[in-house]
Amino acid sequence: MTEGTTEKSAIDRPEYHSALANGLVIGRYKILAVLGEGGFGITYRCHDTQLHRDVAIKEYLPSGLAIRQGDTQVLPRSTEVSKDFVWGRSRFLDEARTMAKLSNVPAVVRVHDFLEAHGTAYVVMQLLEGETLAQRLERETRLPQATIEQILPPLLDGLEQIHGVGFLHRDIKPANIMLGPDGAPTLIDFGASRADIAGRTQAMTAIFTPGFAAPEQSSAGKQGPWTDIYGLAATLYACVTGKPPPSALERLLEDDSAVSIDTAGADYALTLLAAIDVGMLLQAHARPQTIDAWRRVLTTGVWKVPDSTSRQTQRTIVMSGGTPGTSAPPPEVTPAPTPAPARHYKPMVLAAAAVALLVVGGGAGYAVFAPRAHDAVAPSSPAAATPAPAAAQASEAANRQADEARRQAEEQRLAEEAAARERERLEAEQAAAKAAEEEARARAEPGEAELKLTNRDRQKLQAALLSLGFDVGGIDGTFGPRSRQTIAAWQTMNGDVATGFFTAAQKASLMTEAAPAIAKWEDAQRRAYAEEQRRLQQQQQAPAPPPLARRGFKWPWE
Repeated sequence: MTEGTTEKSAIDRPEYHSALANGLVIGRYKILAVLGEGGFGITYRCHDTQLHRDVAIKEYLPSGLAIRQGDTQVLPRSTEVSKDFVWGRSRFLDEARTMAKLSNVPAVVRVHDFLEAHGTAYVVMQLLEGETLAQRLERETRLPQATIEQILPPLLDGLEQIHGVGFLHRDIKPANIMLGPDGAPTLIDFGASRADIAGRTQAMTAIFTPGFAAPEQSSAGKQGPWTDIYGLAATLYACVTGKPPPSALERLLEDDSAVSIDTAGADYALTLLAAIDVGMLLQAHARPQTIDAWRRVLTTGVWKVPDSTSRQTQRTIVMSGGTPGTSAPPPEVTPAPTPAPARHYKPMVLAAAAVALLVVGGGAGYAVFAPRAHDAVAPSSPAAATPAPAAAQASEAANRQADEARRQAEEQRLAEEAAARERERLEAEQAAAKAAEEEARARAEPGEAELKLTNRDRQKLQAALLSLGFDVGGIDGTFGPRSRQTIAAWQTMNGDVATGFFTAAQKASLMTEAAPAIAKWEDAQRRAYAEEQRRLQQQQQAPAPPPLARRGFKWPWE
């Protein structure tokens, strides 16, 4: 279960001992139930008390870096990982900011809000109804061609747009695709920040699902749109075969595991099967480098693997002219000249490949990538199978090496430019945020003065803060140093600038959030006032004491 989803029966805290308790309020969101828990965080179903709608909130709580202390507070697991925890929290919020800008992108879960509280961070998302593609496959085993044609275009359009802003999903699999009641798909549980954190620290284990993760995600390979294409192609593999795809390591040691008619059945278009094969090529640069290039394979069934690909995967794939339900011939594969069968691996080569695929470290990949030129799409050529003379082969090999060197140099240049642009963007955002904070502080005290708070208003606000666990030093209606510090702490918890002075919006938010506690306080004040009035009335109605003479007192001269 992942964020942005619901199930028929939500699970309460007893099943999730690290989760926050139901009924707790985070900002303006009241926790209703736990939707799911993973190694990176916990997802809750919550109610927005201002907009009166249910949302999904994901709490940053990576099990390898953090622990829950008490009922709410989140702390780094040790001083050794504290920097990684703080850095990961920052990446978690950066990802939320990026996702919040993609509210109009099709088939992508919407981010409504994000905030910091209890020492950690929270992302507020659209709450989706329905089931995951994994749940659908568990029930139906395979998806019909018509259903695939319904859900695939929105997913391609959504991925193309998020790639266009330099962002990757990096965890596409059936469990991360929600299907609504109308069958509309939505991508959830983006794994960009998790991948960055896993690549930074040894405390986090690998966060990828075998079979759906591209080989470069478990090695030092460069990641880009082609990485998401692999995940979506592997997802389609599961849809047409009824079983999860083999892992990249299995495929490296055994075979390329192409989707054949025997594996998928004759109920699927040959163009779809060709696109799955192409999207799951093991070498990253052999796959289509953009969604647009892969979309053309889905349309034509034709893809020419770039010449720089190694001989084991160098081929032109053609699977066109097929329609669902027809018995078309198997795909035409034209191998490049090779001196020996591709599967005659040496033991040392297998061991090195296995180690390369199993290592998860600093090469977890980049969330920002440099766009590449469109990939060539060309039909197969009979001449490809004709052996060339030795001299021509040597010249061709030299040309390929030169082309590969130029390609790598260009990739490095584009990556450096993209990294520089990202640094400039972050610096500009930080400068803008700092300027906004300074401006907010300059307006804070005059702004609160304009609210014309009465002593009673300030008492209510102090009672509200006290009900949320903040020590205001007493409900006296005076905002002294202690109260100002408490207001600043509450503002920080809600992700606002810590000025120590209320804005109109913050006052309204706090009064709404603590409305039940304020009502109880006001009721107690009314009872205390009524008791005081009753006591005074009784004193006024008491008979006056008799004169001293009537009580037997005599003056000395009497």
